[in-house]
Amino acid sequence: MSATQPKKRPRYAERIADVKPSLWVEFTALASECKAVNIGQVSDFIC
Repeated sequence: MSATQPKKRPRYAERIADVKPSLWVEFTALASECKAVNIGQVSDFIC
């Protein structure tokens, strides 16, 4: 693809056209926006 050509949007199967995004899509966007910390994550240091 050259620099002058616009990127093409991916094509999806018609059978998933009416599928709504998962709740996790919204959670991920909110967490990213708020710079949230995953407190369930294993720490990288020894207590």
